[in-house]
Amino acid sequence: MFSEALSIMDRNMERLMVEEMCEKLEKTIASSQAELEAARDMAKIEIDAVKAKVESAKAEAETARTEAEIFRQCLAGSSPHEIADSLSITLDKVNNVLSSISK
Repeated sequence: MFSEALSIMDRNMERLMVEEMCEKLEKTIASSQAELEAARDMAKIEIDAVKAKVESAKAEAETARTEAEIFRQCLAGSSPHEIADSLSITLDKVNNVLSSISK
């Protein structure tokens, strides 16, 4: 009788320990998932910032190429109207770039 009672207590203790371990594991998993989601969100923010910088750099590079082509055509003797037509840009843009030479 005493042995049977100890056996039941041992089984109950084992179940309790397993339940506690499962709860602890579930909490650890939930915490890890939350950390992973936070890291994923931060990575997305950083990626978006890098993409924005790349797009800005591309725009600046395109502007620099256009300005260089305006200067090149000007040195070749093309008029501002001819330059604007050949580059498909406004005459105002050509004149602004050319006026920066004299500054």
